[in-house]
Amino acid sequence: MRFKKRYGQHFLKFVPNSFKRLVKGFTLLQNHALILIETGPGGGILTYYVLDILKNKVQSFLKNNNINNIDNTNKTTNRYIVPRIFYRAVEVDKDLTFSIKSNELIDFQVIYNDILQVSISDLILQIIQQNNLWTSDKINIFLFGALPYNISKKIVLKQAYEFCLLNQELNSLCSGNDKKSVKYNVYNNFNISSLDGTFWYMLQKEVADSFLAVPPNATFISNSLRLYTKDLQLGEVLPSNKFYPKPKVESASIFGKYNKPVNSTECHNCDQRQKIINFMHKFFIYRRKTIRKILRILRVKNIDKVINHLKGHLYILNKRPQELQIKDWQTLYNVIKEYI
Repeated sequence: MRFKKRYGQHFLKFVPNSFKRLVKGFTLLQNHALILIETGPGGGILTYYVLDILKNKVQSFLKNNNINNIDNTNKTTNRYIVPRIFYRAVEVDKDLTFSIKSNELIDFQVIYNDILQVSISDLILQIIQQNNLWTSDKINIFLFGALPYNISKKIVLKQAYEFCLLNQELNSLCSGNDKKSVKYNVYNNFNISSLDGTFWYMLQKEVADSFLAVPPNATFISNSLRLYTKDLQLGEVLPSNKFYPKPKVESASIFGKYNKPVNSTECHNCDQRQKIINFMHKFFIYRRKTIRKILRILRVKNIDKVINHLKGHLYILNKRPQELQIKDWQTLYNVIKEYI
């Protein structure tokens, strides 16, 4: 196999344990759907493992429920008796091929494109619409991949943002009130809370550590990711000899869950979160200075009014950017956005 340096190709030699636990932990039940999006399948080590595990899970489900007919839909309720699985692998290198075909158990496709040019929210919404998953009791979404080091930060943050956009779009589609409209009758049975999102990424260890950093040593990207996720954890640390070709650095995996909206207002705050991220970035440029000093550097108008509005939260002014919690950033943004 000829490796292409411009794509940052370093292929895993084995399946990490943290990844195995996540995949084995997926529960496939009646009228459930599972959507998997893999970034950069490369040599296919994760791809073939996932497909093998899921195939066995579906076959066990069929056996345990005495189901012989795969196309087993209740025509009255439009509920799918058999769990439905959709797997999309996004690969930029068109020279990499995979001897995998869709079957009655798993709908598998390779999308040859740059992952940064692919809208994950649009891709998942398309799968939901084309396969009529609106009546599903549960839709589990799993985004994963051993990412190219040079663009890993962009991929992780972009996909977190796009999962938020997916919730926003689904909520918009399902919020129609006209019971006579086609839109209402198609989408009104969908429950936004039925959507669960999980992620797993293999990254350069230094980047993984940066994503996992917490106050008083938080980073801009750790705060940015935490605005969209929860339960963020470190998996295993891998030496360079676990990849081919060997990189010059150690790698590590991170995994967690995407935040679920608790109401329709939560579904529509993706742009708000991005504004907070852009706001934080201005302060992290001066991460060695206190917030009070940074406000003066940024020439915030009416600083006395800002300080007055921060009553009860004045401790924020004496901290540095890396020392603030997410709730502190939200408070600071809400107070200062009118003055900056």
